[in-house]
Amino acid sequence: AGFSIEPCFDLVSGIDTELQKKLQFSALPSLGYLTQNIFNVGSAMKISVIASLQGLCKTGLLDRIIRDYLSQGFSVQGYYGGSKNESLGCLYQIASPSSAPGDISLQLSKMGQAIDKLIALEKKARTDLLNSRRTEMEDLSFRALCVAKYARFIEREEAIELLERIRLGLDLGLIIGAKNTDLTALLYRIQTAHLDFVKSTGS
Repeated sequence: AGFSIEPCFDLVSGIDTELQKKLQFSALPSLGYLTQNIFNVGSAMKISVIASLQGLCKTGLLDRIIRDYLSQGFSVQGYYGGSKNESLGCLYQIASPSSAPGDISLQLSKMGQAIDKLIALEKKARTDLLNSRRTEMEDLSFRALCVAKYARFIEREEAIELLERIRLGLDLGLIIGAKNTDLTALLYRIQTAHLDFVKSTGS
């Protein structure tokens, strides 16, 4: 969480090192790792980031931003919904489509720069929303908070939308008392498999 791609890389790199003590990976010095998918040849590493782009969604700038990132060779897809142009909660996954370059530091740097730019654009969009459409943002956030707090049955799709609207209100300083980490945890806990597990264990 929090756009920590380098700590994530350090973690998986350690796992990779431990696996290599027991397993033999197929690789060539000139190509890197050899895989059944040509896009995974090279470093065999892909990077993906899940971003909440509600500001860009609500200001109508998202389509242009997506086209810009696609032209740079990134993959952009709705995290909930699968569409490039629509996703529940305005959550989008930005990913490096290929690991073929093989230079891990270059891949990390390129993704880092791309997401830093995206973060700056999203923050500006949210500031613009707060300045020009404050009452609308208050209504969106407070309404979501009330439904989440008092409703007894909420469908998964609605829950995702509610959590992200509360997150937006939290980020804009309209809502206090919640944490981004709690909202992120809830996004996973409301998924079907998690709910089935809780139901089966009775916890």
